Amino acid sequence: ILNFKNYYKKMSSSVQSSQNQTNIPNQKVNTTSQINNNNEEENITCYVRCRPLNSREIELNANCIEISKDKKSITLKNNEHNYTYDKIFPAETDQKIIFEEIGLPLVKKFLSGYNSTIFAYGQTGTGKTHTIIGPLESLFDDKNENFGLIPNILNFLFEQKEEAKKIIKESSKEKVEKIDYNLSCSCIEIYNEQLIDLLNNNNQFDKADEILKIREDPKKGMYIENLTEQEINSAKKAKELLISGFKNRHVASTSMNRESSRSHLIYTLFLSTEFEIGDGVIVMRSSRMHLVDLAGSERQKYTNTQGQRIKEAGNINKSLSILGNVINAVIELNEGKTKFVPFRDSKLTYYLKDSIGGNSKTVIIGNISQSYIQISETQSTLNFIQRAKMIKNKAKIIENVNDIVKMLQNEIKNLKQINEDLNKKIDELIKENDEQKKTMENMNKKNKNIYSKKNKDLEDKIRQELVTEFKKKKPSNISERNSHYHSRDISQEGENQNYSNLVTKNDIKQLFEKINHVLSFEE
Repeated sequence: ILNFKNYYKKMSSSVQSSQNQTNIPNQKVNTTSQINNNNEEENITCYVRCRPLNSREIELNANCIEISKDKKSITLKNNEHNYTYDKIFPAETDQKIIFEEIGLPLVKKFLSGYNSTIFAYGQTGTGKTHTIIGPLESLFDDKNENFGLIPNILNFLFEQKEEAKKIIKESSKEKVEKIDYNLSCSCIEIYNEQLIDLLNNNNQFDKADEILKIREDPKKGMYIENLTEQEINSAKKAKELLISGFKNRHVASTSMNRESSRSHLIYTLFLSTEFEIGDGVIVMRSSRMHLVDLAGSERQKYTNTQGQRIKEAGNINKSLSILGNVINAVIELNEGKTKFVPFRDSKLTYYLKDSIGGNSKTVIIGNISQSYIQISETQSTLNFIQRAKMIKNKAKIIENVNDIVKMLQNEIKNLKQINEDLNKKIDELIKENDEQKKTMENMNKKNKNIYSKKNKDLEDKIRQELVTEFKKKKPSNISERNSHYHSRDISQEGENQNYSNLVTKNDIKQLFEKINHVLSFEE
């Protein structure tokens, strides 16, 4: 993780005054993306779990293996070949120990932000589903001791929340506060190379492959488009979803297993974690955990399969064969012998590409039989697991950091720029307004002069018309009155002026009514 303390010391002096003067709400904006990892490659962890002998095998004394005292190597009695793994679990190992030694360490990595994967691989009937899920009836009983890895992991995540938060806290080098995490899950099966969403009850299995498409994203890795992801807030709800999905899975009876899985089951947990590391810095992580119950490898002469079962077995064996080819190619890639890995040859290997030589903490559990009857299949499984152990993964934590102080700096800078732009706009508007005001004043002045001239001309014209009319109506009276006030040699212009002066008040009233009428008409 970036050392934020030094970062804040350098920039605190430049933003402190701005922070004191600016009140900006606490927004969650992704400003940086950090990758927290040691960049170290590590081999896939490989375990072997032995299935107990049944009553018939015990009678025949059919045990074909020997386990070393340190439980790290196993020898087949037919060829004395020794195989070494991280740990071997004898037949008497119970489910609780499997969780504590395999599931719990990986859950801690998952909570710390690492992608994680657990594969259960082996011959049909060797206990893969028992290891991953356990007996289906155990999911209905919270106190059952036969829980597989998935139920035990769910119980830990929901019933040991304080312990889970402690793990998250210890995964950060900074002081962690206010931890919160959310979980969701998905459940798919790959049947005859067809993707089926087991949590989508409305999904039509015959058209599921047209809807679900495997995609690759540079940031979040491999994902399935349109896949149902159900949010889970309790172990009970998560188990109900698991039961619902498990009931939709393709199973069938064969000579080797009464309920043989005819498909690969992939149950995935998605974790979103958010916590503060002080000074307003919020860290967000996302990780996922695949729990994979692979379909069992088998030989037709032992299973006595016919019809549809033969087709299923052929697809299963082909898919597992491609998985083996991918593992070999990844090993050769690490050694520089090849540059191509056939991930796309199978939907199983393509979807779980990150788990095989990529960004994931990966565990493979090889489930084997101790019986001489299945010694060739046991040897094949041990060889497969031993090859897988050579794969190197490079797991890393990807974090999104909300640096609020830096966000405030950017916000202040943006606000200053906005303020500057607004001030420029205001100045332009003021200048434009002054010009418009000046133009309006000139127009008003010009209009006023035009109006005054027109008004005066109109008034004179009307006045002259009135005088003319007046002269026509009252010629004698006007002549008499005019003789008293003016001499006989008065000019025609003076006479007209005297007529104008003798206009009565009523005439003037009529004059202005006409003037107003004409003016209102012009307006």
